[in-house]
Amino acid sequence: MFNIVLKKQNIIQYSFFVIFIILLYPILVFDSINKTNPINFMMYIVSLVIFVYAIYSIKEKNINSYNIFLFGFFIALFFNTFNLSSKQFEKDLNDFYLFLVGPFVVFVILYISENVKFNKMVVRTYIKVDVNTFYIGIIFFYMILKLYIGLSVGFRVFEYGDITQIQSGDKFKVSGITGLAVIFQWMLLIFAPYVKRKYIFIGIVSIIIFSGFLDVKRGDLVRVFIFFLIYWYFFNFKMNKISSKKLFLICIFFILFVYLFSLYGEYRLLERGGYEGIIKDYLGSQIDSVLVSWIFSYLALNFDVLKLYFDVTPQYEITHFFSFFMHDVDRIAFGMETTISGFNATTFILPYFLDYGYFYWLEIMLIFFIFGFLIILIKKMNFVGMYMFLLMLLFLMLFGDYFTTRTMFVTIVFSLLVFPFLKLKKNKELTI
Repeated sequence: MFNIVLKKQNIIQYSFFVIFIILLYPILVFDSINKTNPINFMMYIVSLVIFVYAIYSIKEKNINSYNIFLFGFFIALFFNTFNLSSKQFEKDLNDFYLFLVGPFVVFVILYISENVKFNKMVVRTYIKVDVNTFYIGIIFFYMILKLYIGLSVGFRVFEYGDITQIQSGDKFKVSGITGLAVIFQWMLLIFAPYVKRKYIFIGIVSIIIFSGFLDVKRGDLVRVFIFFLIYWYFFNFKMNKISSKKLFLICIFFILFVYLFSLYGEYRLLERGGYEGIIKDYLGSQIDSVLVSWIFSYLALNFDVLKLYFDVTPQYEITHFFSFFMHDVDRIAFGMETTISGFNATTFILPYFLDYGYFYWLEIMLIFFIFGFLIILIKKMNFVGMYMFLLMLLFLMLFGDYFTTRTMFVTIVFSLLVFPFLKLKKNKELTI
């Protein structure tokens, strides 16, 4: 099934690495109910092997849909098995099934989609708009809409609230206008590969200021960072420009981004009435590090938040599928605790599980067939920016299923409709 040619030397190197990390299990895994739990140990090994396979695939074949999905999801699951938080739950066979079967279905669909043979498709239109002019227009309307929203309902950055309550951004939305602003925001990413660097800079800075700072949406900053990180690696790989020096600089930049991300989070908690290092208590951290606590809280605790829902009786209705066209079901409506110390990310699995329980992979098949079709269509159109955008969404499946949110889906559809009408500068590097 796998079309990666495994060289004997590579097999030996990666096998030794995997065995070495497995032997470190007693050191890496903190004392907890899971340390001697065979299910946790099995999950540690499986997630490690899949994570290493993803790295090998990225290194040998470049980033694509299935290896970036495996990389993001299973590095998070691997770190989850470290049990750094005292608030994690005991793992059982249900976890092994629910954390692995759905992702495997996603992997198979994405793998098939990536390996479908096709001819490039050229859509001819009589009207062509210069892509730089189009991009400037998006920046302008995005800024106008964000300013209008902020002046109408205020900016979230000035609302600190009570630290004992989960902050909601709903009061800072204007019906219809906010959704349109979000669509323009993500189009600034999708069409970035085609425009001049000075316009990219203005577009990204506007997202950082309006969404990241004034709206306090650190998740949007993560999306922007992941998008350009994927874009950078993808095209440097294609042009054989990946070097140890560049990878080292990227690692430094990544560490700096994570540090600033955690620093901003710590600042917000302090301003809301918290105390220095409160995140360690929120997490029940077994390591005295604010930075590590923030990373673990966002990257790995998601699986334990997901376990809070395992006793919920499924609806056995295709509810999540219709989130393409309407708002998804409000989880609070289930009348149960939905967070662990305020952290409520649950990976992409939750909405499917709420619909079909242990048969959740059936609805995953339905929605990811659509995702797979989009990958084939986008590659036929050679729509590089959209391909990078989908890869970003796949990486972020470790947090949630953002693909099916209405604004994301409308952004994708609208961008696909607009793309043929744009006049693009010919660039042999901009190919999938």
